[in-house]
Formats: sequence, C-alpha cells, structure tokens
Amino acid sequence: MPSRNQMRDNRIYLIISVLKALTQMELPPATTIETGTSILFLGAGFSAEATNTRDEDIKDVSALIIHLLNQIDVTSSDGYDLDTAAEEFQKAYGDEATVSALHSNFRTKAYTDDQATIVTQPWRRIYTTNYDDVIETICSDNRKPITTHGVQDPVSEPMPGTTQLLHIYGNIGRASASEFSKTFLLTERQRDNSPFLKSQWMRAFHNDVLAASSLIFVGFSLTDIDIRRLLNLMPPEVLQKIHFVTRPSTRQPILTRLGKFGTPHPIGLSALAAHLGTKRAGAPLISYPTLPISMQEIFFTPKLEASISALDIERLFISGSTDLSKLSQADISANAGAYTISRSRNAYTRAGNNASGTMPILVNGDIGNGKTIFADQVGYLYAQKNYRVFKFKRESDNIGEVLAYLQTLDDPTLLIFDDVMRFPQLPTAILEMRKSNLVILATVRTSFLDISPLTVKSRLGNMTFIQIDLDSPARDETQRIVAYLTLNGLLGKYSDLSDSEKLNFIERTCGGQIRDIVLSLYETGVLHSKVEELLVNIQKLDKDAQSIIIFSAVLTIAGFQEFSEIWLLTNLLDYSGAFEDLREALNNNGLGKLVQIDKGNLSIRSPALAEFILKHVFNLEAVLNVVKRALYSINSHFSSEDDLVKMARVLLKFSVYGRLIKSNRENAIIENFYDDCRSLTFAANDPLFWIQRSICLMHNNQFDIAFRFIDTAYSLARRRINWDTYQIDNHKARVLLTQSRETGVSPDGNREREAISLLQSVLARRNDDLYHPLSVMRLYVEIVDKYLNDISQEQSLSLKQSIDTAIRSIKSFKHAGRFKNLPELRNRLSSAAKALQRRDGKL
Repeated sequence: MPSRNQMRDNRIYLIISVLKALTQMELPPATTIETGTSILFLGAGFSAEATNTRDEDIKDVSALIIHLLNQIDVTSSDGYDLDTAAEEFQKAYGDEATVSALHSNFRTKAYTDDQATIVTQPWRRIYTTNYDDVIETICSDNRKPITTHGVQDPVSEPMPGTTQLLHIYGNIGRASASEFSKTFLLTERQRDNSPFLKSQWMRAFHNDVLAASSLIFVGFSLTDIDIRRLLNLMPPEVLQKIHFVTRPSTRQPILTRLGKFGTPHPIGLSALAAHLGTKRAGAPLISYPTLPISMQEIFFTPKLEASISALDIERLFISGSTDLSKLSQADISANAGAYTISRSRNAYTRAGNNASGTMPILVNGDIGNGKTIFADQVGYLYAQKNYRVFKFKRESDNIGEVLAYLQTLDDPTLLIFDDVMRFPQLPTAILEMRKSNLVILATVRTSFLDISPLTVKSRLGNMTFIQIDLDSPARDETQRIVAYLTLNGLLGKYSDLSDSEKLNFIERTCGGQIRDIVLSLYETGVLHSKVEELLVNIQKLDKDAQSIIIFSAVLTIAGFQEFSEIWLLTNLLDYSGAFEDLREALNNNGLGKLVQIDKGNLSIRSPALAEFILKHVFNLEAVLNVVKRALYSINSHFSSEDDLVKMARVLLKFSVYGRLIKSNRENAIIENFYDDCRSLTFAANDPLFWIQRSICLMHNNQFDIAFRFIDTAYSLARRRINWDTYQIDNHKARVLLTQSRETGVSPDGNREREAISLLQSVLARRNDDLYHPLSVMRLYVEIVDKYLNDISQEQSLSLKQSIDTAIRSIKSFKHAGRFKNLPELRNRLSSAAKALQRRDGKL
C-alpha cells in the first residue's frame, strides 16, 4: 500500500496534469473571432499596462487604495475599500484633491499595441468591470465603431458592424470629476451587489454566453467582481467555451479556481495579441450562415418499432420529456411497442398531408395535454418523408440571422414552434418568405386560442392554418389510449375493468385529457409508488433548493417553463448556492431525471407532475410564500422587463392556484397572499389584479367584498384611455350568477337580468372572445337545476326571460363553428327554459 506521502504526491501530480491539459487547450482561432460571434470580458488586469493622464500606470482598485493610503501615511490597506480609503484621503486633502485623484487615475493617455490589437477585434459585445476609458480611447484612435452603455441603460441589439461596450461598475467617460464619487460603485459591498446582477444586461449576458462561439476573459483573478457566482450559474456547455487569459506569473491557486469555470491560459496580453495577429477594426467577416443558437435540429431514425422498456415508459410519464430515439412507426399507428400515446389517425393525416409553406399547422391543447409530444410525433412523420426538422428554443434577438440561415436551406424542412405565443415575430417573418420547402408547426394553449384567436392568428401571419385540437379526442383516439395503458400495465386498480369500463374511465372520469389521465396514474396507478418516492426525496432537499423546485413547478403550471433558467430562478429567490451544488443535491436524491437541469435550466417538463408535487409535498402557504418572494424580487429589480412583469401578472391569477386548494380553510391563506401583493407596482393600479382578488373572495362566498373589488377595478379602468372593461363585465356577471347559485335567485330576478345584460355587452364588443361569456352562461342552467322547485312564479318568469335572451345571443354568433361546446350549451339552456315553462304551466 502506498504511503500517505506517496498518495499526496500522486494527488499533486494528478492536479498538475489536469491543469497542464487545460492550459494546453487552444484559444479560439482568430478566424472564429473575425465572424463577430465572440464575447470579450475585461477585468482590472487588462488596463494595468495603460498610462493615465498623470503619466502613471492605471491602477486597479487595490492599487489605488494603497496609493491613497500611502499619501496619508497609512501603511496597511487591510479592512479598507475604495470608499473608505477615499474618505480618509479627503479628510487630509479636501474634496477637490480627492475627486481629482480618483478621476485622473482612470483617464487614459496611452495604451499598448497589444491592448489595441485585443480591443479592435469584431467582438459582439465587450463587458468590463473597469472604470477607465482605455477601450473607448483605443476605439477612437483606431476608428473602431463602438457604442457605450451602463447597466441602467436599456438593452438593445448591437448595430451592424458595431461592438457594444458595457461598463458594469461605472464609466469615467460619462462622469465629471464632481459626479464620479457619487455615481460609481466604489465599496466592496456595492460591487458584490452590483445592479448588473439584477439588470436587463444580466439577461443579455446570459443570452450572449449561450449564443457566443467563445468567451474570452482578460485580466480576471475572480476577485474583481463576484464573477464566481455569475459563472456558477452557467451550464456545462458554456464553461467549455470560456477562456481566461492571465499573466504568466499567475499563482497556482488562482489558476485552480479559474479551471473550475473554463480554461486558464497564463500567457499574458502579448501572447493573446500575437494569437489574434492583427487589428480588425472593421465589420465582422460575412461567413456562410451557421445554425443559430435559438434553433435545434432534431434527428429521427425511421423504424417499425423501437426497443421500449417499462423503465422508458415510467421515465416518460414522470419527467414528461421525450427520448426521440424511442419514437417509431408504432407511435403513429398505435401498434404494440409504441413509446408514446398515439393520437387520432385523422390528426396525423391532416398534419402530414395538408400543410405547406403558406399553410402552417396549429396544434392546440390545455397545459399538459401532450402538445409537445404530438409535435415530436409529427416531426418523426416528416423525417420519414426526408424532411429536416428543427425546433426553436426561443425567439432570437436578431431574427435576421435565422432568416438568413433558412434562406440557405433547399431541403424540405419542418420548423416547430412549441408555444407560438413566445414567438411574436419569427413565425410570421418565415411565412412571409413564402419558401415552399419550409413548413411550420406551432403549438398553443387552448386558453389563448379561445380568448385571443386573432392574436394567435397574427402570430402565423394571419394565414389560413390547419388546426388540430388535442382537447377533443375522437373515439379512435380514446380507444388507442386504453390499449396503450393496458398493454403497458399502467392502469393499476383499473386493470380489472372491462374494455367499455376502461373507455368510460378515460372519456368521462378523465374527460379524455392526457393531464388528468397522468394524474390518475400518479394517484392510484402503478406509477404511484415511484412518484411517492420522488416526493420523499424532494423533502430531503434543503429549504432553498425546495423553494426553487416550488417556483419551477408553479411556472410549469402557469405555462412559463421558459423562465426556469437557473440564473433567473436563483436571482428571483435570492438563492446563494452554486449550480453544481444544486445539481449534485438533485442527483443524489434521484431527482436528476425529474427536472431538466442540464443546459442551465431547472424545468419540470410535466405539468401533471408539477401539480402533483405542489399538492402532495408542499402546503399552499409554502407555495404562495415562495411565489411572493419572486414577485417582490421582480418588483424591486426587474420591473422594467416586460416579459417578467407579464409573467408576474399571470402568477397573480387565482386560476394558477385554484387546483391546489384542498379545503375552505385555505381560502384565507390565498386571501392573505393577495393582501400582501396589493402594493406591488404591477398590481396596485391594474384593474385585473383586483378582479383576481374578487375571484378569490367569490370562491369563498364573500360576495359583498367581491363586488367592492369589482368597483375598484372599474374605477382604475376609467383612469386608462380606451381601456375595455369586457373582462370586468364578464367577471361581474359571473359573481352575480354565482351568488344566485349559492344563495338563491334574487327576489325580483334583477340580479340575473343584470348578469345577462353584462354578458350581452361583452358579446357585442368582443365577438372573438366567447369562451368566458359562454362559460358564465352555464351558471343559468345550474341555477335552474338547483332551485327549479323553490322559486316563485315572478322569479321563474324573470329567470326564463334572462335565459331566452342568452339563447338569442348564441343564435346571433357569427363564429359559432369555432366553439365545439356551443350546441351542447344551447341545448342545455333550452332545456332549462322549457323546464321553467313547464313548471309555470303547472302553477
């Protein structure tokens, strides 16, 4: 057995070998940087060789602290930051001398050729933690186009042929001598809590590092900024393209730290400049378009059937994420060996045969009803026809690069947009290209299609589309579902039912909805024990990690999975742990496959599982407390980011939490949540926030206060120009009829007449959104069913009058064919009216 000294020496040798291997990894070639797709991040070490207006080397913060203290005979800088050192200097020499000392240090007089060569490359963006104007001076002298920004400035795309520069801590070029000490981040505490970390530019940086071909950090020792926290949030695929260029004399501990986040190169500025070769102050070289980072090409292997194990099926139903290599013809034909649930034959036929470059496919379904898996299945169908298949992960800031790439494609191609509402411009722009070889398949939540059909259509260039509705399964589809669940032994206690009873379970108990079927399998099926095991493991995580799981699950239920990026979750919830620690904790507890933590996301793909977790692991109060923390964080730090504010408003909807309420006792908990959120800037003056509060109280039968909040909503709406109150009107009608259903018909029928009057006004103004008024009309049927034999003739006649008005309104609809339940609703209302008429005839 080797001795302890030998073991120690072996470990040291191993560490040295790894570091040598890392430092031998090559820097990105200059030809790659020439294309303008790389990012430069500069720290204090970069500016050290430049000269300031006092003919001195520009000092970094540490050196400047020592310099100021030396002037007042303080020999040790321990415990001082720049702010306190400047304060001591000020006491001795006064304000003017202090500001001059700070200001003049960062004004550039001269720089080296190496610095100029590095800066004058066609970087997409340059980020710097330095106060000085070295970069601006170099660019001015060398006629390099550059635009300079601070973290308080709005984010914009770099102009063509121009590099963007972001000063993270402050920019000497924007400050007079008197302003400098007031506006710059001088203290360690200020820098550790830099506004950058909670700014729009942080999100731009996150997108940059995903899209960049390489990231080169120059002059960093991981002490200039809390860069370790920033890099801890980066996924492994990003760390592989990060390069740290440091001095040759950089100490081994620093190289070791850098090696955790990228590849260290202790070669110095001269070697980096020699590697780049020459100044390139002009525009990036135009190269043959490469696959944009926002696109992902997916590949399928056509086969009659795949080798599918019980574990594969289990993982699919629990994680909600498809292994594309398992798809086969059996998934389309519903033959034995299918990996996924097959949908109706007609859906595949319509999607596969009728689409074109000017006729996209639109697949709608509720959250968790299998839109993404169906899109994968259609992708498999098109791959069989020798189509290339691409998915879009997000809409690029520069859709031009996507269009340029698609222009080069001559192959027949299927383009998949999962949740088309996340893509406001790109699908339309592609359709307007009118390339016959490009077919678009888009998915959308049914709620969007019901409520805003014109907006959905505009996402697809207002072109005619092939609509496939996954919420209304045909009989052949439910039969396929029964066969699939039976064949794979997933029915658990329902296994002994007859075929007709199983069909009844799928069609009636679960309404043919995939999400409800999966939830039933979690509750009582064979997946119950496996899911229970996962829930136990979630409880083993520390509270901070549990908070991230909670918020990710809520985002999934609310339809905002794309916001489950690790860096964003940790910022919203003020999580201070490292990405690797979180991933290790999840993997150690068997949760690595449950949440998609690879590539920097912590997304729970399955809405059914997200709901199950929130219902069975956490109580409603814990869930709402986590959401409240995130909402307050958005309010404090991200209120200028429209997409996050939009998400925050959705997270204030009662419907997000309605399915989590288990008892009337919890109504008070959610009321407290709304009370605590009423001061948020995006809530207080929003009429729709007060409608959510009213909905909460309506569910608790507190009708008087519910109406009071409706009045508040109307009052706020009147302050807005051209703000349509149709949502308030519709909700008031719902509260009026809910009160009648719960407490009885109003004595003179006035309440019910007011409700139909409101609904008529809604229908007259918004005939593209009939979902909500139609759902409110159903309450008339429930009222009649409940009180038919307990109302007076006056009440009966008035109620019938209101229902007759509702029926006439339905008959006048111009777009009745879009609403699949309309005939059933009309029949039920007619039956209710006849029941009242028969009752009155007997009196």
